Amino acid sequence: MKQKIRLLLLAVSLTGMNACKSDLLDKKYLDGFSEESVWKDKNLANGFVLSTYNSVLGGLYYNQKLDDYTDNNCNNYSNNVTLENIDNTYDAGWDQYGLIRRCNLILEKVGASTAIPEADKKTMIAEGKFLRAMVYYYLAQRFGGVMIVDKVLDPNEPDFRFPRNAIQEVYDFVLKDLDEAAAELPTTAETGKATKGAALAMITRVGLQAAAYVPAKKADYLTKVTTAAQGVFALGYAMDADYFGMFNDYGKAQASKELILAYFRKAINNTFSGCAMQYLCPNHGNEKLNPGYNHPAFVESFEGWPERFPSQNLVDAYEVIDADGTAKKWNATTYYTSYQANGGYVSQALYKNRDKRFYATVVYDSVKLFNNMVETRAMGNMNRLSNSGGEWGVSESNYYYRKGLYEAKKVWYSDPTDHHQAIIRLGEVYLNYAEALLLTNHYADAVQAMNQTRQTHGGLPQLVATTAAAAWTAYTNERRVDMVLEEDRYWSLLRWAKFNGEQTIPELTEPIRGIDISADGKAFVFNTVTINNNSNRQFTKRRFLFPVPISQIQANPNLAPNNEGW
Repeated sequence: MKQKIRLLLLAVSLTGMNACKSDLLDKKYLDGFSEESVWKDKNLANGFVLSTYNSVLGGLYYNQKLDDYTDNNCNNYSNNVTLENIDNTYDAGWDQYGLIRRCNLILEKVGASTAIPEADKKTMIAEGKFLRAMVYYYLAQRFGGVMIVDKVLDPNEPDFRFPRNAIQEVYDFVLKDLDEAAAELPTTAETGKATKGAALAMITRVGLQAAAYVPAKKADYLTKVTTAAQGVFALGYAMDADYFGMFNDYGKAQASKELILAYFRKAINNTFSGCAMQYLCPNHGNEKLNPGYNHPAFVESFEGWPERFPSQNLVDAYEVIDADGTAKKWNATTYYTSYQANGGYVSQALYKNRDKRFYATVVYDSVKLFNNMVETRAMGNMNRLSNSGGEWGVSESNYYYRKGLYEAKKVWYSDPTDHHQAIIRLGEVYLNYAEALLLTNHYADAVQAMNQTRQTHGGLPQLVATTAAAAWTAYTNERRVDMVLEEDRYWSLLRWAKFNGEQTIPELTEPIRGIDISADGKAFVFNTVTINNNSNRQFTKRRFLFPVPISQIQANPNLAPNNEGW
């Protein structure tokens, strides 16, 4: 009887014992088609490739949750990672070998096919290498050394209990796949598919992390970053001045020349409950208001299931253009010193003339979200104490996220909706390039690179840094505000600590803060958020890598030893 394939052809776990081999080969099938026929038809083979994109990009990179580990977010739940309430049973996403097998199937079956035209074969093989690199990079970030499996394993393999490869070998494997993909991928492709630019852009990301975790090859990896970035710059991408539209509008995102690769979900296959917007939108309405907090009344209810809100820590990072045209921290501006001397409204002291990305990212007191005017001040409709059901559903920081929320229609869990998330974009490539230049003592050139995001997205005046130390400080802040909710800050903080030889990371332990504004909008205090343990965040050096789950090591002793501290 012929094997059949479905959209997940063969999921394999490489950690089980020989006696369990039949369980390891969890075959699933592509309705109505034999395995043989799939690889004899270009369209069917491409369908398998497309479904692998969905599994890799949708399964591993469509997330928006990793800022929960950092000082960017006020979490609406207790996060066991930030509390270090995890041990070696914790699984940060180890078993991705079913996805790796899918990628290896593409490489083997497409390569052997005599029915698929050579031009199509070349592209599909390059896509397989790109997707395999994406999976292995996901693993390397979390675990360092993992098992490298670069072929489709024979079910009769005598033993699947392979050892882990060294972290350098894993990063080199990822970069080799990306190099080879970049050489063969087209410069343009259908929306959501890999291109030469996407592979080069990913080299700039992977190379930085590799340089931090494999110091013996730091110089080589940083050279790869700068070379790949220059390759991206030559491909015709352009910075997008509409930062809001790039993240909050499906059509604008598809048209953006800055998005090099993004994951798009169409309403026909997606609902609010199945996408990241559900977890950014608050949950509140007139029927839930505590007495006296109806200022103003809601036009419509918010029906999200919120997990994360912006922190005051994050808000402080957005610079202000002062009256003299220079960019400063909010508490160094004439607006604030005038407020201190003469009084006035908090909005003028804290929120006037901020970096444009602030307004595209954060909802604060007395602005609109969807069709509602939001007041987070005392007695306001979205104040942290306004919900009769308790703190859940509203933000303890008194800020809400706008970035990533489509506001064209109300969030309702079962309603269909389009959505997208950037995977990698030109702005990040400029920032990766800037970091590599800073690490190789070319800080003047690095400042020019970071001005690309600073000026185009933030509307801020050109940065002029007079020392390498000042340039680095400006860079780390610039990266923070440009890449909120893009799965970046946690990995960047780990990387920077590695580069600096530090074993503590203050940004991962400092308490999360919020703001309380008086009912008349003329006074404010910052507060430490204690609910959900936001004030008790921990970090120890063992978290530079997550543990290989002990259950995996018990099944495959060749995975030992575990990562340091686990």
